[in-house]
Amino acid sequence: MSIEENKRIVVEYLTTNNPALASDDLTWWTPATGPMNREQFTTIMKTVVPQLASRVTMTIDHITAEGDRVAVEAHGHAVLTNGQIYANTYHFLYILRDGKIIQQREHADSAYAYKVLGPELVAAIEAIKP
Repeated sequence: MSIEENKRIVVEYLTTNNPALASDDLTWWTPATGPMNREQFTTIMKTVVPQLASRVTMTIDHITAEGDRVAVEAHGHAVLTNGQIYANTYHFLYILRDGKIIQQREHADSAYAYKVLGPELVAAIEAIKP
């Protein structure tokens, strides 16, 4: 795939969460969790999604690509069920193979996430660690 096509796939994935753009063996990584498979990622999302009154919308600030790697600086925004705003900043690195995302590496302010999303998030992360 071309660099421009890889960028297009990542932008669409990040803004729509279209699962067709991800490989079946997609892995996620964060500094707090290390590598996660789909089951582990789903476990964490089960603690986050019920707290959302609105979908997290991502705004892409910068995007850079080389070969099969696409780096994105972005900021997200969502309203929580308790009325709080969740607004974090991110740096993502996506790795693609054959037009599908095979890896998502996410850097965000985890202290802020823990503060806003609460002890349930911390417990879910601890539960998936070996």
